[in-house]
Amino acid sequence: MAAAAAIIVLSSAAGTPAVAAEAPVTVAGPISEPGGFSRATCPAGTQLVGGGYDARHTVNGVNNVTDGLVVFAPEPLKANTWTAQMLSGQVRAFAMCAKGSGPAPRVVLGPASDRGGYSKATCPEGTQLISGGYASTPATNGLGQYVDAVDANTPTNDNSWLAKMTIGTAQAVALCGS
Repeated sequence: MAAAAAIIVLSSAAGTPAVAAEAPVTVAGPISEPGGFSRATCPAGTQLVGGGYDARHTVNGVNNVTDGLVVFAPEPLKANTWTAQMLSGQVRAFAMCAKGSGPAPRVVLGPASDRGGYSKATCPEGTQLISGGYASTPATNGLGQYVDAVDANTPTNDNSWLAKMTIGTAQAVALCGS
């Protein structure tokens, strides 16, 4: 497997998270197995406020990328954890953690979209959007190669996170603080 150029992307919504205003700490998860998950968990005394990834895409024999990110979001099953997964390549998740007290931010899942449609995860009343991401089922060709793109992975002005794939399905994931 050849490695493509690696990138790091951090997602964070505009606004003030419900955590202290000290500089965040970045925690790196392990490099995943091909097609596997990488999870980065914030240490005790800190709260998840965002995340990122470092990707090692798979490429074909003529150096075209045939892979893509399918999960890039706060982990709904493990508090204070950011998760990333590539379709067939390797990835390392990063968690951005800020000192804070009180309850850990809550993860809210939007509904799965129709093919090529939008998914929206809205924070409940009394909470504020901190950041977000998505999980997707991208379109692939007959060889199992990624032939899709993420069209939207963004905060909105109504305390929500929005996600969309060009062809496949997406599920928005919002990280909400009190």
